Amino acid sequence: MEYFNWNKEDIINSDLAPITKEILLGEINGTPASKDPNVPSNNPIFHLREKYQYYQYLKMLYREIPDLTLFIQHAYQDFNIATCIYEEIPEVDTTPEKLLKNTTSFYEFLGNKDILNQYTRLIQKEGILRIQPHDPSNPVCQNVNGRCILDKDTGNAFLSYYIKGTLDDFSTFAHETAHLIIETMLFGQMNPLIDKHFTEYAACYFQIISYGFYSIELGIPEIFPVLLHNNMVNIINNLWYLHIQKLIMQRKIIKANPTYIKKALEKENIRSGFTKNDISYFYLNPTKKIEAIASFLMALDSFVQNTPTFKEGVPNLLDTLTSSVSSISELFKNSNITFMEDNIHNFKELYEKSLGIHLK
Repeated sequence: MEYFNWNKEDIINSDLAPITKEILLGEINGTPASKDPNVPSNNPIFHLREKYQYYQYLKMLYREIPDLTLFIQHAYQDFNIATCIYEEIPEVDTTPEKLLKNTTSFYEFLGNKDILNQYTRLIQKEGILRIQPHDPSNPVCQNVNGRCILDKDTGNAFLSYYIKGTLDDFSTFAHETAHLIIETMLFGQMNPLIDKHFTEYAACYFQIISYGFYSIELGIPEIFPVLLHNNMVNIINNLWYLHIQKLIMQRKIIKANPTYIKKALEKENIRSGFTKNDISYFYLNPTKKIEAIASFLMALDSFVQNTPTFKEGVPNLLDTLTSSVSSISELFKNSNITFMEDNIHNFKELYEKSLGIHLK
């Protein structure tokens, strides 16, 4: 499946920022860079340094997006983690050719010529895409199915995707190509708040649309609620991740262990079967989790409330992405994004509808 692959020499000889080169080369070599944002790079015994970094990240979030940060940190209380179960996704014969063909059909379906033209131009450009089989032994694969890396200095973007051979390959690939399209097409034009904190917003919006598209394209109508359900379960798990991470960071000096987490949750009258031994996973920067959760909730509101048709919905999205407003409250109000006002109404309603649905 050596269909697309970045060329090491091209990366080394490029004008990319050194950290971008390091991340891309680390992914190719299967030994991720120490600053790779998706891969835990330490396993502390004492965690004073990690605690300090954690609280520095939170200070930044409290300073720049205070109300939203607090809202996300407390949202886990609305969901029982014990009932959040992923639905099984059937296997399918996925190939790079099928991914690209179906993704082209998806962007044609959206009906926006600028987005379609940008997608077509980029996938035909050598050295941008890397599509490989999913490899559980690759540390990057353990944390992501795919990702788009944008070099902030040059505007160049690179997309990698690891095929798992399940139906959600198509929608996840749509998510990653949306990053590639939007972040290059609107490079230098993005609203500063979105550019810094909510780069997942547009990708999540396209991914949600793709669930419905592939229900029709693949002739499996049940796929929409199942994939949406699994996406929502992932969000709920991330809300709980942030809470458990907070408990871990309250540990004074020594790294936490499963027994400590269990006792800490029991003090809140929460029974947990927490058995994860690799606590180092929780020492990742919390910023990305908080921003990704907020981006999905933004996308869901945009999908439910602002997309009577995609002909209207996509231009509305682009207007939001390039908005000139400088405050979150104004951005949300102008874009009819209401999850902070209605306590995640759309999320809760759709999650309830998705419960108990199985592919047949």
